[in-house]
Amino acid sequence: MTQDAGDILLAQQSTRWKVANSLWLAVLVLGFGCFSFVGWIWAALLAQSRVVSRAAVLWSSLGIAVFIAIGATPGTEADPYEMAEPWGTIVIVAMAVAWVGGLIHAGILWRTVLKERLLRLDRIAWAVAEHRSSQPPVPWSTSPPPPPAPFLGVSAADYYGPPTSAPPPQPPAYLDINAAPADAIAFLPRIGPQVAGQIVAARTRTGGFRDLDDLATSAQLQPHQVAGIRGSVTFGPFNPQRPPQGPGRVLDI
Repeated sequence: MTQDAGDILLAQQSTRWKVANSLWLAVLVLGFGCFSFVGWIWAALLAQSRVVSRAAVLWSSLGIAVFIAIGATPGTEADPYEMAEPWGTIVIVAMAVAWVGGLIHAGILWRTVLKERLLRLDRIAWAVAEHRSSQPPVPWSTSPPPPPAPFLGVSAADYYGPPTSAPPPQPPAYLDINAAPADAIAFLPRIGPQVAGQIVAARTRTGGFRDLDDLATSAQLQPHQVAGIRGSVTFGPFNPQRPPQGPGRVLDI
């Protein structure tokens, strides 16, 4: 059995939500066919769908008609409040039909009411989200705040003196990985003394590193260590000491 969007949304709701949005059924049960139209109007407002609205119009009209018939049915001569026959029987049968039939139809439409309400709320949430995303962001105000009012005749500028200019930004310091000692390399991000020893040992063995990839391969650095030192090291001149590779394997033909 395939599930539509309403079934998926309904399965995500708590029991408390389902009970709170099903109280219109209690009005149908307690209305006894006469006041059941209140529950049907409630259900139509919750769902706001054509199927539920048509059912609400049908059973509400029948319930209101029964309610009017009870007041318009003449009483007997002995008791004016007792409905005369055969009108009394007709009204009671109509009230029972309106009550029982409405309850059966409400049980069939119960899940439809809940799903239609959830789908409507979901459409409203999507519309609000799209509206907010289409609005341009509010720019931050770049104007300086107004100066504080002078206190005891002394302004803030006279009290604190002229503002001092911030020092100019210093260029980032790069560490020459081909010439730095192990103690300096150990202070690089995510390196430490042990990895610094690996780097120095690899540098001694190979004579130096051409670039970051060569360093990572020769010193067997992990990806997070390579990312940590990226932008913090530089590669100065070096004297490669890699042993020459042989001509390779000779294949017998």
